[in-house]
Amino acid sequence: MPLLDRREIVNLAKEAFREHGRGFVLMLDDREKPRYGFQPELEKKLGDAPDAKALIESAVLAVESYDPEREAVVIDSRPDGVFAMVIWKHGTRIVGKRLFKKTT
Repeated sequence: MPLLDRREIVNLAKEAFREHGRGFVLMLDDREKPRYGFQPELEKKLGDAPDAKALIESAVLAVESYDPEREAVVIDSRPDGVFAMVIWKHGTRIVGKRLFKKTT
């Protein structure tokens, strides 16, 4: 799956916000196209471990306060963990994370 640039992600979120209200851009599987989602889907995907709950709470707080015309709340899965962040045209602010333990 090709990576989307910031502008594409913010535009995806802006269009989805206009149709569905406040939510997240979910980038949880690099084999799937990024999509718009909501808290129940995120809870189902991440489970109820304490670090997952903290990440979800951080993401929900970000969704309540971001500017949907200029920003997007993104849940991004990477090899080292899952991150909740607010992105805009020129920057990123990480608001929560769930790091994976490294196995040796």
